Amino acid sequence: MLSQGVLPATSDESAMQDRIDALEKIYSTLLAKKEALGEATAGLKDEVFKTRFGLFGSITLQESRRLLPDLCLPEDGNINILDLGSGGSARFIFHLAAVRSNIRKLIGIEVEEDLHAISLEVLHEAQKSCAQLGGPLVRPMQVELLNGNFFDKKFKHVIRASDRVFYYLSTTDDEEKVVDLIGKNLVRPNARFLAFGDAENPFPELVTKYKFTRTDGELLIMYSKNTR
Repeated sequence: MLSQGVLPATSDESAMQDRIDALEKIYSTLLAKKEALGEATAGLKDEVFKTRFGLFGSITLQESRRLLPDLCLPEDGNINILDLGSGGSARFIFHLAAVRSNIRKLIGIEVEEDLHAISLEVLHEAQKSCAQLGGPLVRPMQVELLNGNFFDKKFKHVIRASDRVFYYLSTTDDEEKVVDLIGKNLVRPNARFLAFGDAENPFPELVTKYKFTRTDGELLIMYSKNTR
């Protein structure tokens, strides 16, 4: 039975908010440090990290919260979720870890080394024991952050083992390669490719070429393929 983004039955609203507050404290501390070094700016609507390759934005907490119902996560958390281009904050990954602590595996792949290093700092802090939570924010081995180009062959097995693949539409301009990457490797039963951004009709060839079904959520465009 699928749950529309709710927490496990053993959690409550107060516990969820405590976990979100703990995560936001980690982010605010990290961003303050990066701002002091001139490596980031934090606004009301976005966070921008500065690297030697340019400026990179991040999904916000508010956006991440609104995405949750569209994910259709199982109550038991028996699911693998992948973020292609997880960025400096890896907020999508860490927010899911905070509000759904029973998710089996959360993986982020980021090609930019500076951004990857920032997300590792968040992971390091999130894995520390937190007295307010009675333990760490992120379970050991729950979150894995990988550095590299997600088009590389070495990452195909990660996509093939994923039940949900999240993709920020501004991550790359090579739409054709993304279509083939997902069309050929999103193979698990009931797996979904989740496109987030402003485009009205991204990846039409997933439907025409690979026979995926498109469903529009509040913020996400979801593509699924019945592989049974």
